[in-house]
Parts: sequence; C-alpha cells; structure tokens
Amino acid sequence: KPELEQALLNADSEKALKDAEDAILQDIADALPATPYTITTSWRYLAMLGNPLTHIRNIVSNAAMLATRTITRFERGLVEDVFMSDAEQGKRTATLRAASPEIKAFAQSDYNIMRETLQAGGKVGFMQQIQMKRNMFGKNPVGRTLNNAAKGNLAALEWEDGVFLRLVYTEALASYLTANNYTYAFLSDGSAKANDALGRARAHAIKEAQRATYRDFNSVAQFLNKGKRIPGLGLVIEANMPFTRTPLNIAKRAVEYSPVGLAAAAKQFFWDVRRGKMNAADALNTLCSGMTGTGIFALGVLLAGHGIIKAGGDDDDRAEKFDEMLGRQKYSISTPGGTLFGVEIPPANVTFDWLTPVCIPFFAGASFAEWLDERMKGDETGVAAARKILNTLIDALSTSFDPLMQLSVLSGLNDLLSSYKGGDTDKLGGIGQMIENTVSNYASQYVPTLGGQIARTVDPTRRVTYASKDTDFPLGKWGEQTARKMVNKVPVLRSKVNEPYIDAWGRDESSSYGPDTPAGYAFRA
Repeated sequence: KPELEQALLNADSEKALKDAEDAILQDIADALPATPYTITTSWRYLAMLGNPLTHIRNIVSNAAMLATRTITRFERGLVEDVFMSDAEQGKRTATLRAASPEIKAFAQSDYNIMRETLQAGGKVGFMQQIQMKRNMFGKNPVGRTLNNAAKGNLAALEWEDGVFLRLVYTEALASYLTANNYTYAFLSDGSAKANDALGRARAHAIKEAQRATYRDFNSVAQFLNKGKRIPGLGLVIEANMPFTRTPLNIAKRAVEYSPVGLAAAAKQFFWDVRRGKMNAADALNTLCSGMTGTGIFALGVLLAGHGIIKAGGDDDDRAEKFDEMLGRQKYSISTPGGTLFGVEIPPANVTFDWLTPVCIPFFAGASFAEWLDERMKGDETGVAAARKILNTLIDALSTSFDPLMQLSVLSGLNDLLSSYKGGDTDKLGGIGQMIENTVSNYASQYVPTLGGQIARTVDPTRRVTYASKDTDFPLGKWGEQTARKMVNKVPVLRSKVNEPYIDAWGRDESSSYGPDTPAGYAFRA
C-alpha cells in the first residue's frame, strides 16, 4: 500500500522504522487467505517451538558461542597487536587495547541505530514471520489465545537474540575502531573518509554479531527453503529439517571451531589472501576460530583418555548395552561424586549433547581418542605397525565427525539415511522405511513438545513405543509405533497406554533424573 511504503521511507527513528516494517509484514499477513494447510502449518510451528526448552536452548547456545568467541577474540587481538601493529589504517579488526569511554559510548548508541539491520530477516526468516503474524486461529477466545501464543513465542526468541546481538556488536565495533585508531572526533566530523571508515566498521560488527547468534546468510538453508516449495520434496524436507538457517549455522560454527578450521585458514592464507580474494584479518579470524576449536577437540581427547567422558556408542552391541545398564550415556561426562560444602554429591553421568555447537568438537575429540584406543591394540611391528597406525588415524579422523552427524541438524538427515539401510518394510524395502520415517516425523510434529515435557516431568518412567509385527492396528506396526510416539507426548495418557521399559535387572527404567522437588521436575523436562 502507498501509505505503508511512504511511512517506511519517512521513518526518522528506530521505532518508526520498526513500526513501518511490522505494518508492512502485518498487511501482507492479513492479505493472505487462511487455508487448512496454512492453519495446520501454523499449529505445527507453535507445537514445535512453543515450550520453555526452546528458549533455554536458544539462550544457552548463544551464551556458549559468546564464551567461545571471547577466547577467539583474545587470540585475534593478540596476534594483530604483535604482527599487524604497523598495518595500514582500516586493515585491522581487533586489539587487546581497551576502548576509550567515548568509543564505548559511541558503540552502544550505534547499536540502537543499526538494530533493525542486525535483526533483519528475524530468527526464523521473513516468510515464517509473516506466517506467525497471521491470525490463523480465528478471533474467538481460543483462537486469540493461540494467535497471541505464536506471536509472543516469536517475540521472545527475537528478544533473546537481541541481548547477544547487542553484546557482540558493541564489542566488535569498539574493538575495530580502537585497533584502527579511529577517534570519536574523527567519526563525528561527517567527512566522506569518516563515513567510509564507519561503514566498514559497521559491516564487520554486523557480520560478527550475526555469526555469533547463527543469523548469518546460509546458502544451503536458502537452497532447502526453495526445495520446500516443491510438492512431495517439500514434505520430506519439512519432516526431517523443519528449521534450516539457525540449525545449519550451528553446524557450520561447529566445523569452523574445530581442526577443520585450521585447514580452512591455511587455504585462505596461502590461496585467497595471496590472490586478493580475502584480506589477512578475515583469514586470521578463521585461524583463531580453528585454534580455539582445536583446543576444545584436544580437551575431549584428554578427558576421554582418562575415561571421564563418553562419546558415541561402542561398535560392540553387547558392550554398549552393558554401558547403558551401568548408566553411562552417549555424549556424557562422568563425575566421581564426593562432598562439596558439607553436601554429599553422588556419582553422576550427565549428557552435554545440548551444549551445541561447543560440544561437537569436544565430543569429536573424545570419539577420536576412543577409536585410537580401540584400534591401536596389537603386537604388530615394522611396516605392518606403521600401516596400522596410518589406517587407524584415518579411521579415527572419520569417526570424529560422528558427533556432527548426531548432535546437529544433520541428525535428521542421518536418521533418514539410516532408515533406508535398515528398511524391512514389505515390498518397498529401504525406500518404504524412509517414507514411513518421514511421515512419522511429520505427524509427530503436530503434537506439542510442551506436552511431552510435562509428561516426562510428572511421569519420569521410560516408556516403550515398540509394536509387534502381528499387531491388529489399522496401519500395522509402523502405524502403532507412530501412534505410541505421539501418545508419549501426552500427559497422563502416556502412562496409561505405553508400558514401562524394563532394564536388565528387571526394574522400571527412568528416562530422566532428579528428586521430586521443583528443581528435579525442571531437570526432567
């Protein structure tokens, strides 16, 4: 509409710009007709995202990346101070020198100017923002409640990201300006040179802030989102990867913060920088990210060597079952217990697979160590020993990528491919198993995740979702298993329909830990 376009063009403040953008998105949302598909899709997104753990994981993931980035920023500042102290003004990005009070205040005020640019596209992208702005559920009391829940959930995710965007943007901008000796007086004089310097500083700070909150552009996510528009293929992608940009960027950060980052840095320094395709400061950022990740990888190797952490499962199914009986979970840390401040703490085995992306290089190191330990046993000598060492190192490096497949967005793709290998569906084999897996995932996404969290809190007993091949269920074994998985997310009904899982000792197995206290209930969820 002309009036909305004019309001956007005439916006003279951050609030006016935000209001104009929201009005345009809301106008687009209001103009789109509600259909059964769009209504059910809105419910599906709300069912998957509308729960406390979504926000806890979002905050924890951003905080973990902030802490990791702080180490990288220190390394980069140190290297630049030592080796680039005489660099041409505008070529540096970081320093360990403290910013002046004027520059710190300037960076804080500049964030308020650039906030809309930083948050452009939103946590889930413009199309999903429009989807969530639509009053899909009607105007009756129940519909209004659901509409407000969807909009409030999205607003909360945006606010959470905004906290970390501000922290990273202001630090990166202040560090860039200080490293290049730009003063507040110079930046405020309005000259073409000052505006150019500020533009480059802002571009650097925006890139850093968006990378730290997983909001940067991702070409693979863009490709997959285009694929979602294709009938049939879109269902497969939606079922196995309903969200693309943020999870894929988390996986991307995990690769950058690993020994792979060092290899990428070598390529950038010896190829891209020499040919003028990249500046040395950006290649240095890749190098420092790789150094930080390699340190995390090495820590995983060290702790796994002492038996403190456990990565993936054992190749020997019997050994893996034995570990399960002893309570040693995959991707976990074991603590010996003891007394702390007079309080007796029992031994525990705690999973850290939720601490992405930091946990991925950590457990990759553990996987590397476990594989080396298992394969290096033997009495070979000479050439045979050298060949065994080389083959073991290659296999161990390959195995160290397992956590990336298991703990990131790639797990959905990995599960889909695994279902093909193990397919036993009549006639269609692996293809049939993949179809069943896709439909089962898609159907389960309509049952609120919040319901499953409540169900596990009030009923911590692990429940069986297995079905017999001889079942009388209308859709057979697959249909019954899918139905049981969905029932598992429904409080009360979960314990009425699904039987307890019995461990090797004949006991009902708990699916979580924690005492019957408010803190214990929260931990179970």
